Amino acid sequence: MRVTGRTTKMCEKAVEKWGVDAQLVILIEECSELTKEATKMLRGHWRRENMVEELADVTVMCEQMRIILGLSDDQLEDMAKAKMIRTMERGGIENY
Repeated sequence: MRVTGRTTKMCEKAVEKWGVDAQLVILIEECSELTKEATKMLRGHWRRENMVEELADVTVMCEQMRIILGLSDDQLEDMAKAKMIRTMERGGIENY
């Protein structure tokens, strides 16, 4: 999921209001909650709506980190692409 438009503007305002340190703490908390839901999924004790909610929370916080780091969408996309190419190569996956 990509965060765009109004959501990006809200993320910018959140960073302005609460600052980098506070948002880093929230990023850590949200990643932890997503990890907890992933663990529940592995054990068969999860609910789809909880996973979607935690994934959305992490996505919003990642957008705030993109803003804090001053990264363009293209810069982040280029890095994600490079990471996936490396993953495909390591996995011996062709024709990606």
